[in-house]
Amino acid sequence: MKRIIVIAMAVFAGQLLMAQQTTPETTTPAASEANMRRHHKRGNDEMKTMMKELNLSEEQKAKMAEMRAANKAKRTAIQNDSKLTEAQKKQEMKAAIQQQQNEMDALLNEEQKVKMNEMRSKMKAETKAGWKGKNRSLQPKVAAPAPTQQ
Repeated sequence: MKRIIVIAMAVFAGQLLMAQQTTPETTTPAASEANMRRHHKRGNDEMKTMMKELNLSEEQKAKMAEMRAANKAKRTAIQNDSKLTEAQKKQEMKAAIQQQQNEMDALLNEEQKVKMNEMRSKMKAETKAGWKGKNRSLQPKVAAPAPTQQ
């Protein structure tokens, strides 16, 4: 009887340990790629929304597209530079993003700058909320309830 109990406990403990064990190898490259695409699609959608809300002129739109393409090439070069450490890459990426923001701000008029800063603040707040476990993509989008008339 003791032998059966000991074996059952050993099997249970083994299952418990296996359930606790997580490894990065469990994430397939395809799943990782899908997550990355979804993340970038959301970013692209937000950028398009921002550009619409700013009421950019055709000239501003063309210059912004040019700047984004050049910045994307620069960020890709940073990521692919094997001479840089991860910390250096992170620092270079932050600098590239800041440079792009400064260039974008230089193209905007005062009204557009105010609106852009408001939208950036809102996006930062949403990102912080997302990091606190409030995943926006998983939350149902519910319209505000209509006011009741009495």
